Amino acid sequence: MTGVTHFSQRLSAMLLTALFFLSVRPAFAQNVIVKTVDSSDRRYNHLIGLQLNELIRQVFNYDKNSVTNPYLLTYELVSRQNQFGLRTGIGVNYSRQMFHGLYLDTTQTSLDVHFRVGASKTFRLYRKFIAGVGVDMVYNYQKIDNKQEDNQPLVHSSNVNGLDNTVTSELWGGGPEISLKYQFSDKIAVGTELQVQVLSGKKRNKTVYSYSSADDTRTSSIDQRVINLPTVFYIILKL
Repeated sequence: MTGVTHFSQRLSAMLLTALFFLSVRPAFAQNVIVKTVDSSDRRYNHLIGLQLNELIRQVFNYDKNSVTNPYLLTYELVSRQNQFGLRTGIGVNYSRQMFHGLYLDTTQTSLDVHFRVGASKTFRLYRKFIAGVGVDMVYNYQKIDNKQEDNQPLVHSSNVNGLDNTVTSELWGGGPEISLKYQFSDKIAVGTELQVQVLSGKKRNKTVYSYSSADDTRTSSIDQRVINLPTVFYIILKL
């Protein structure tokens, strides 16, 4: 029989939850601040976006493959005068799985970092519907480590050998995006977006064997065309 131990952790989940409550608090606190502060005097709006799909997946343990947009937390600075703005987004995913086999123990670790920064222009379509167009610069980093170790080295023969395989990739690029928001109030909205990205970079595959001091390292080029469909929804809070 094979014993399987599974441990999956998303660093971003705890960060998103904390940021959600920190963002909501000032949004409602502004209503009780002394009336001498007039929000209409602001030159810019500050918008914080939290991905609802990821928060729901954390609660109900949905399959992560159903989420096509990696940016869990977004921020947008929008001019009140002309509706031009700057925007950024980040997503960090970390997972670790452990498997106990007859001869080998396997540990799989994965780290994904997605970051974007760009410019946007928003305009009101109809009443509470707001559309936007923009362009982003994108950076993606991924590291997957697969380590196998002999769980009984004093018992097994030398034919049972472990290894440590690490695959690292870095991608740079960019592309256009289209967004759509629905305003529930002046402070709260729900939005989604469509993104098209053209990415290129390097992939490095390194394998170290327990029975040898040498390692096997291979490097290759990567070219990707990525489409993030508008199937992910954000709750957007105006600070």
